[in-house]
Amino acid sequence: MTTSYLAADQNPTGYAQVLDELQGGAVVRTYSYGLELINQRQTLAGTLTTSFYGYDGHGSVRFLTDSTGAITDTYDYDAFGNLISSTGTTPNNYLFAGEQFDPALGIYYNRARYYDQREGRFWTMDTFEGEEETALSLHKYLYSEADPADSLDPSGLTPIANLLLGQKVHAKIAKAFLRWTGIGGDGAAGGAADISIKRIVGVPVAGFSRLRPDLIDFRSHEVYEIKTINTAAVGYAQLGGYLIVLNLADKRNLWVPGETFQHPDLPAEIDLGDGNVAFVDPPLEGVITYEVVSNTELVTEGVIVLSGVAAVAIKATLAMIAEIGLDAGRATAFGF
Repeated sequence: MTTSYLAADQNPTGYAQVLDELQGGAVVRTYSYGLELINQRQTLAGTLTTSFYGYDGHGSVRFLTDSTGAITDTYDYDAFGNLISSTGTTPNNYLFAGEQFDPALGIYYNRARYYDQREGRFWTMDTFEGEEETALSLHKYLYSEADPADSLDPSGLTPIANLLLGQKVHAKIAKAFLRWTGIGGDGAAGGAADISIKRIVGVPVAGFSRLRPDLIDFRSHEVYEIKTINTAAVGYAQLGGYLIVLNLADKRNLWVPGETFQHPDLPAEIDLGDGNVAFVDPPLEGVITYEVVSNTELVTEGVIVLSGVAAVAIKATLAMIAEIGLDAGRATAFGF
C-alpha cells in the first residue's frame, strides 16, 4: 500500500518534518513536534495510541513510553546507527539520530540524501566540494566525516559541528555570561544557563516545562541561544519557540531576544585545546554564533577568513524568520 506524507518545512526543529502519514487518503499516523519529535499517534488494535519519544545525548531514540510514562519499547545502536537490539512491538520509524528509517529500503532518509548505516555512507554524492584543509570533508559519501559518535547530519548536506567541541564552547560562553550577569535563578536577579522554562517562570507549563534555553538574563528578560554558524537557522527557530512559551506563561514580564551580552564580556576567541579555537560572534537577534577552526585552516594576516559564511547564513535566517512570523519575539509579533 502506498503511503503519502504531509511535511512541514518550517517548524522549531529547523528541518523539514513529517506531520501526517496517509494511506488510501486516510491519516494513519500523526506526529507532534517541539524542538524535536515529541510523540506519534496511531490506531493499534482499534485503539488510538500515543507513544512518546525518549532520546539519548546524541539525539537517537532510545525508548518509547505510553501516556502513563511506562516504557513500551527500547532501542540500542552501534556508532553508525545499526540497530543492535530492541524490545517492544510498537510500529515506529524514527530511530538513530532521531531520523526517519525507511523500512522498504532498510536505510535512513536524511532529507537531501539517503544514509546507509550499514556502510556508513550516503547513497548519493555530496554537492559540497569540501575544504582543502579538512581532508574528510572532501569525501563525497562519508557520513559525518567518519565521526558519527560526535556529529550529526540531519540535512544530508553538512555535518553539525563536533558535539564535544560544541559542549566546550557552550560551557565557556555560559561561564562568561554568569560572571557578567551575576548568578541568579528562579526569577532572582542575575543570569542562568541551561535551566528549564518551569524554573524560569516559576510554574509548570503544560507540555513545555522541560524546554531549556541556553542563556537567560533575569535583569533584562533576555533569552539567548548558542549555535554554530551553520546551524544558526535552528537557533532562531528554537529561540522563537522559547519566547512564545515564556511570554504566554509569564504575564509579568516581556521576554525578548538577547542583545546586550557583547564583547568584551562575551569572549571573542575561545581556546578549546588540541589546536582548536572557537571564534564567537556577538548575539544577533538573540543567537550567538561561533565557528570552530583548527590550526591547519586558512589564516590571513592572523585573522581567520570565514568567506562570508556567517553573513550569508544570518541574512538568510533572518529572512526566513520574518517570513514565518518569529521575528524575534517582539511584543507586536506575539500580540503581547
